[in-house]
Amino acid sequence: SGWTLPSSRWAAAVKAAVQYLFATDALGTNTGHIPRHAKLYCNIGEEEARVPHLRIDAFQALAEDVRSGAYPGPSAASE
Repeated sequence: SGWTLPSSRWAAAVKAAVQYLFATDALGTNTGHIPRHAKLYCNIGEEEARVPHLRIDAFQALAEDVRSGAYPGPSAASE
């Protein structure tokens, strides 16, 4: 409410009937051809590429805490 979707255009011309801007183009997840008319608003693709590495780092830190005895500690015990 309070916002509307832009009207559509076809083809790349200003006066065309319909022009599509796909979420993959606007969000930066498109790994293929990016159309001239597309506008990148953020680069989620780069962030998505980092996620597996972040996950591995987090599990390695957890494993190290378990090996060292730092986790689980008294604060993690259930009553």
